[in-house]
Amino acid sequence: MSDNEERLLAIREDRARGANQLAGDALALLGAAATATPGRDPAEIIAQAHALVARLMTLRPSMAAIGNWSLLWWQEISARPDEAASLVAEMAERRRAAAAALTDSALAAIGEARSVLTLSYSSTIENIVAQAGSLERVVIGEGRPRFEGRRLAESLLGRVSRVEVITDAQLAHFAARTDHVLLGADSICADFSAVNKVGSLAAALGAEAAGVPCLIAADSYKIDPAHTAETIPLEEMAAAEVWPERPEICRNIYFEPVPARLIGAYATEIGVLTAAQLVPELERWRRLQASFHDSD
Repeated sequence: MSDNEERLLAIREDRARGANQLAGDALALLGAAATATPGRDPAEIIAQAHALVARLMTLRPSMAAIGNWSLLWWQEISARPDEAASLVAEMAERRRAAAAALTDSALAAIGEARSVLTLSYSSTIENIVAQAGSLERVVIGEGRPRFEGRRLAESLLGRVSRVEVITDAQLAHFAARTDHVLLGADSICADFSAVNKVGSLAAALGAEAAGVPCLIAADSYKIDPAHTAETIPLEEMAAAEVWPERPEICRNIYFEPVPARLIGAYATEIGVLTAAQLVPELERWRRLQASFHDSD
């Protein structure tokens, strides 16, 4: 198996990390492929990038960031095929700046909140919670079946005064007992629903019932212009993760959409936005996808 195929397989099979981290892996793959052989024909570099990006765009269908960052690479490498090495550094800086700006937006949105509820593991949520000086308590859904929420809890011990881990079945109950529900997103669909780990809908519904604001923390690189909540593929993983001894009777869908009506605001690298304010970004990604497909 080639290095490219091994990297693609690793992204497809990864169950521990979120969309932002896997998007970084996708860019690392594209950068390594473009710089592997010095002096290559620029047309060959562009053609290889196009083929890899086409695969990355469908590799993890619930995670728009992987495809979108890959699209940006294709756009840049098509214009500057001789500058692949510098593009790697530029993309890394662009991702770092977007993450920092997103964190600032989310901190502004939660304001002086003393408690938040979240779910599973997200590097974005970890950064926000760790830097929120007013927070005294964070409640974390454990994120069955792989319990990613425990990883988030361990990362926040000693950084937040009180960390509580709950079963996912308790999310709606505890949503009513915190100041904010703070969720990441693996994708934001064309109808502005937010796709995140299963359990997110229960948390958002609990927040709505209690009048608690629900904030989605996700940069604009996670917008999926091609799908709505009804059409986006929701990845289903191995049933044995749920019950190893009886996988034949189990289902294991990892992601679900949270409707836009349950979302108070979106904290992005651009600012704290409403769904209507995200429309220009949606159209930008729609145009870039169309340009890519037109180049086939």
